[in-house]
Amino acid sequence: MRTLLIILAIIIAVVIIKRLLTTHARSKTAHQPAREIFQKTVRCKHCGTHIAESVALKVDNQFYCSEKHFLAEKNREEKNKT
Repeated sequence: MRTLLIILAIIIAVVIIKRLLTTHARSKTAHQPAREIFQKTVRCKHCGTHIAESVALKVDNQFYCSEKHFLAEKNREEKNKT
């Protein structure tokens, strides 16, 4: 009978310790700052649309939302030169 009580006390102690550790781990993650989900955006030189810098086409420090707009802007600049 005494052995049974000791085993029961050990099991209860293990369960309580696990819960305390889990609660402590959750409270640590709850206080961490949220990751930034926003990306830096840039403006397309041709149409003015704002897009994420990571997907923009960058040519000579100018940003474009697509190759089509890059070519259109290039053609517009060539027409203005003449």
